[in-house]
Amino acid sequence: SPPATRFAIAAAALEVIEAIGADRGRVLPVSGFACFADAPDVALALPFVVGRAGIVARGIDELTPLLRQAAQGVEEQVRVMRAAV
Repeated sequence: SPPATRFAIAAAALEVIEAIGADRGRVLPVSGFACFADAPDVALALPFVVGRAGIVARGIDELTPLLRQAAQGVEEQVRVMRAAV
């Protein structure tokens, strides 16, 4: 990949590492499990609070019904694929 891409990935990783190490509680766009009761295996890339405790899903209950429906659809596909294995 181009040098600029590698630099951006490294800079983003450093932001996450610093947020965890310093327990900053920063809001960062990272992928994490949103803790939907009806879609527990679905990770979403959303603005999460990142700190020493890991990723904290805040405001998940306020997400639009369409996003929740999308997460449920992905969860259903995960179940289908697991059953096929």
